[in-house]
Amino acid sequence: MKELIIKPERGLCVETVARRRYWKAVDRYMVSGCEDRESEEEIEILLRFLEDENLPAYRSMIEDEIGRGRSAYLILSFSEDGGYRVRMGIDDRQA
Repeated sequence: MKELIIKPERGLCVETVARRRYWKAVDRYMVSGCEDRESEEEIEILLRFLEDENLPAYRSMIEDEIGRGRSAYLILSFSEDGGYRVRMGIDDRQA
């Protein structure tokens, strides 16, 4: 997995979307008999995101952009040093 995009949905913040996606990935992983490497990586990066102390700031940044009428989302990826990165993407078209 190169990158994971988390987009807020109508009435749901990025944290809620990430949490739901996390549990769906856990379900897929368990059904696969713990053999699905892609689901395992998705679980790992989503868990890091959900445990990140900066999560409220990421959520606020996204909500601010949506308030400006822009479609904003987060891009999660693993970094070279074994950590992970969070970047914000913005689509200037109406949200």
